[in-house]
Amino acid sequence: MENNGMIARMLNIVHPYPKYGLAAAVYHQSNRLNDLQDDDLRLLLIEAIERGLEHFRMKTDDMPGLGQPMTYHPIKATQLTDEPKLVQSAGLAARGVFLFPTIVTTDGDAKGTYDNASTILKDLKSGRGLDTAIDLSRSYAPTTAKINNGKRSQSPPRSTLFEAACSVITTLTPVKPAAWINQRNTVILPDLEIEQLCGFIELFEKMAATENIELLASSAPKSTDTRRAKPEKKSEFQRPPMFHGNYPYAPQRDAATFGPVGLLGAIGYWAHRYNQLPWADKVLSDLAGRPLYIISYDSISQVHFSHHVTDLAREGKLSEIVNKLAYETRLGEEIDEDRPLWSDPKRQLFHLATSRFLQLFTLPAFRDFLAMRTAYPAETQILFERYFMNEASDRPLIDRSIVEAAGVLGQWLNRVAYFAAYADVSEKKADRDKEVRKAKAKIIVTFESVAMSARDPLAMISQVISQAGRLGQGDVPDEAKPFLDAAMIGPANGGITAEQARHLLMVYMRLRSSATKDKESDISPASDYDLNG
Repeated sequence: MENNGMIARMLNIVHPYPKYGLAAAVYHQSNRLNDLQDDDLRLLLIEAIERGLEHFRMKTDDMPGLGQPMTYHPIKATQLTDEPKLVQSAGLAARGVFLFPTIVTTDGDAKGTYDNASTILKDLKSGRGLDTAIDLSRSYAPTTAKINNGKRSQSPPRSTLFEAACSVITTLTPVKPAAWINQRNTVILPDLEIEQLCGFIELFEKMAATENIELLASSAPKSTDTRRAKPEKKSEFQRPPMFHGNYPYAPQRDAATFGPVGLLGAIGYWAHRYNQLPWADKVLSDLAGRPLYIISYDSISQVHFSHHVTDLAREGKLSEIVNKLAYETRLGEEIDEDRPLWSDPKRQLFHLATSRFLQLFTLPAFRDFLAMRTAYPAETQILFERYFMNEASDRPLIDRSIVEAAGVLGQWLNRVAYFAAYADVSEKKADRDKEVRKAKAKIIVTFESVAMSARDPLAMISQVISQAGRLGQGDVPDEAKPFLDAAMIGPANGGITAEQARHLLMVYMRLRSSATKDKESDISPASDYDLNG
């Protein structure tokens, strides 16, 4: 077969699922793609499938309940072939045997995936033509479905051995972002050109390798580190941290919601920590505006992220923003709690609204996010500055001086609420810090109610300031004047709209100040997530 035909076939793969597998096979040869011969490509496909089969199942030789670390390791493919019950059988989890979270299948479908992948591997090794037509199977190409084609019964779609092999690689390869979400292995696949995918995979492999041992070690958390999981239950094997995410700095909570944005944040954070900024900048720039597919064995969805979000990732700030919003916010019902109520529907709705806002960065998404009342950690200030000070199709930008002045007014109101609450709660009150937080939250809600019900910006400002004045905490800072003026003159005269004024005021009233030590809870992230519960 002529080389130019093979190269055309490589570059013509459109579907993101097999395309990722092709990139996972050739990324180490990305600098010589145009020089690859047909035999070279066949060998690369074989090697990639073999690597995937070597990371199909994991096990631990350690026993649970002894207070000792349990370290997991891959089960060799030869052992899986010799002992097929290790591929699929009842009770494997109870024995400390798990599918790698990167394998896009389920425990009930593992045998079909493994057997069909092995068959494709044999076909490649036998020299069968890469253009040979074969039926695709959902066991290794989960995005396919049976079709009718005018016949009485449905039949599987037809493709080539080459595309089937690429799909097998995507299903098996360990070099892709993955997590165990809602008891399903779930992966994230960017839809990029082959050369860009090679760059992404190479970076991801390097990033994942920096903490691979830690991600495979499951142990009861120390008293000072409750981030990973609950203490082990007696005689129960725990999935290792890799199941939260198979790369460092992955979101440790609600990966279903924060997985894609958490991946971008993790890339940026890792790049800053390990001095890989130029490389990460290139990859994150490639990802801006492109689809990221979230795929499990029985579902598929996609998200896009604007350059505003990828810019935050490149600056190394997105990961912290995501973590702070996930772990350190407290909705109204959680004020009394030391940690978020993860299973509460309102908490889940807040996470969904937060993820949607980060993804879309649009006015409707921001309205939904703002509708969930909570205090924002100080580290999120840059997120709101980027939103307000960048022009978009659904909103004009707001000048920095106005945004900063709104921040001054909002922070003044926040301090007014805190000191009023602090003075109102008796020093002898049990759990005084918690009671102060509750009292402060009620005052902030009062300010917001006044702002929401005001008929115009002038009424909003005067009524909120009047309400704050009754609490006796001094005058409005002079630095707030640019915001006050812009709100009152309106957009026709170079100011801002009533909605913009209300949004600015509400955000900065909620924003906790890093300079003000109001003893509010500073809970460390993800203290109680049990992968196995």
